Amino acid sequence: MEEKSYSWNRTLKFSWGHIIAFLALFCISYIAYMGAFYHNDALFVKDNRFVDAAVQVFIIDILLIFFFLGAQILKGVDSKFDRSIKLERVFIILCPVVFVVAMIPYNHFWKIYSQRDAIETNFAGVIDNSKKMFDDYDAYAQNRIANYDKFLAGYYGTNKISHRANLETLQLYLYSENDRTLIADARKWLEESDKTTSVWNAFLVGNIDIIGKVAEGWHNELQKDEILGGESGDLEFRSDGYGNVRQCLDNLHNIYTDRGFGFNTVWTGLIFFAMLIFPYLLQTRNTRAKGYYSLLPGMSSRAPKKTHGSKSYERDRSNYDNQPSGGSSASSDIFSGTF
Repeated sequence: MEEKSYSWNRTLKFSWGHIIAFLALFCISYIAYMGAFYHNDALFVKDNRFVDAAVQVFIIDILLIFFFLGAQILKGVDSKFDRSIKLERVFIILCPVVFVVAMIPYNHFWKIYSQRDAIETNFAGVIDNSKKMFDDYDAYAQNRIANYDKFLAGYYGTNKISHRANLETLQLYLYSENDRTLIADARKWLEESDKTTSVWNAFLVGNIDIIGKVAEGWHNELQKDEILGGESGDLEFRSDGYGNVRQCLDNLHNIYTDRGFGFNTVWTGLIFFAMLIFPYLLQTRNTRAKGYYSLLPGMSSRAPKKTHGSKSYERDRSNYDNQPSGGSSASSDIFSGTF
């Protein structure tokens, strides 16, 4: 039977450290996406500039993978150690730099999170004042119908048919089928939104631009310009609710776009950095590089020249020669780089 052999010097291995690192990458990506999403007022393209939150996170992920995984790959090379150690030093220096850049949108979410009470209060204000706008419209419509009823009673006297016909015309105008559908759908949406308010739901509380446009559309639909014969006075629909909705949305915009520092960025960032660098820390160097190359400049030494017959060469040779599967001198290195 042919004896199986191993290349004992090949130390680059997939490990559980990579799973931990990619778990950290996923968490960073999600939180950074929400931070960028909030800062853009939940607009994928803001002010006609290419600032898509997803694109920002994609670039961050590529940089983190390139430098953190690249450092591990350079540490576990099987040849060209002198060149690789120089690149490895550059990658290790740039890893924290790239990580800090990634923390910019990441930190913005934690800044938002620190003001979650104010955000949820203002969003609740949007919901409550939107409801108030519809309540104000009901009061406006009922008051207008009641006043017109009084006018018709005095104008037509005992002519109940004409009285009723004109009154129904106003009622249908103020409560058309479109109006009833609009109000019913709006109230249903407001009730559902009120139950799911959370800063973690960026697609709901973050999208203040769309919410503002929807509220404006509701307000415009409730405006009634037509005046029936016999109606008099100021018949324009006004509601403090809509004005308060706009104020709450402006408050949310100021919170979302305000740069600041989130305390949670520090301790979570340190944890995620350790998780990302974990595969590098687990990675062992090739047996031929041990003792000759160091990450710190000035601490490396050149490998001794191969001088046949030298006892020192024969002793050092065992550190880098390939061994058969039955060998014992480097047997512990078969799982090098694994967790």
